Amino acid sequence: MAKVALLAGTTGLIGSQLLEFMLADEHYSSVIAISRRPLGKSHPKLTNIVCDLSELTTALAQVQANDVFCCLGTTMRLAKTKEAFRAVDYDAPLALARIAKQNGATQYLIVSALGSNKNSSIFYN
Repeated sequence: MAKVALLAGTTGLIGSQLLEFMLADEHYSSVIAISRRPLGKSHPKLTNIVCDLSELTTALAQVQANDVFCCLGTTMRLAKTKEAFRAVDYDAPLALARIAKQNGATQYLIVSALGSNKNSSIFYN
């Protein structure tokens, strides 16, 4: 049975490569890509939902997927503040996980940094 994948972070290095893989994978009949800007890509299996990360709950309220892949991430250089960094690297992935669970996803897969440690003295680690 073909499944539906939902992928967040599709414009980044890892997410863009994963998107290509998912579109070619016969196990997925549909790939829903969440992005902050249009992907500019067309594929029969692809649906692109464009929304700000702060709007995930509303944008994905009725979206159902078997497998949810989270490739969201930024750098302190791009985010500029701890608050902005946290919004992308913590708040949005957590919101996405909650939505996935609420909407019946069977898997939530997340890309994380090597050496992540909640007790680290370094903010972004």
